[in-house]
Order: sequence, then structure tokens, then C-alpha cells
Amino acid sequence: MNSHCRIGKVVLKSRLPDNVVFLRDTTSDHVPPFRVLGGALEKDLQEVLVLGIDKDGRDYFAGSFADMFEVVLILDRFRRNAMGLGS
Repeated sequence: MNSHCRIGKVVLKSRLPDNVVFLRDTTSDHVPPFRVLGGALEKDLQEVLVLGIDKDGRDYFAGSFADMFEVVLILDRFRRNAMGLGS
């Protein structure tokens, strides 16, 4: 699936895997956390990372990985994919 990802005023073209749903270049609609988490429950995920911000503005992090170095590598891979830089 070819798509464009808008980050600020820069538009990046990227090739997204078939299992990634691209919503729109920009969205003004907030997606409730329960909907995002519910969608994840429907997938056959082998490992997960959950990042969030609680009602008091504090960061929340949880994951199924035992190795924190692996978590950092995976976060970097997702960041690079989101920026259209590939893995």
C-alpha cells in the first residue's frame, strides 16, 4: 500500500506493510484508546508494546519483551517506518 505521511509541513511517501492501516494524511478525529487496544486484541500479535499518557499527563509504558535492548530496537524501527525511512 503506497501512502503519504504528513509530519508537520513535510510529506513523506512510504510503503506500508499490508498489516498496517493508514487512516489519513492528517486526522482531526480522536481515536479512543479502547478502540485502538480492541483492534490490537483482534490481531495475532506475538509481542506488544503499549505507550500512553494517563489522565494526569504521565507517561505509561508496558510491554511483553524481556529484553529492554530489543524494545529500543523495535521502537527505533517503528520510528523509522513512520518517518518513511524504512527499517
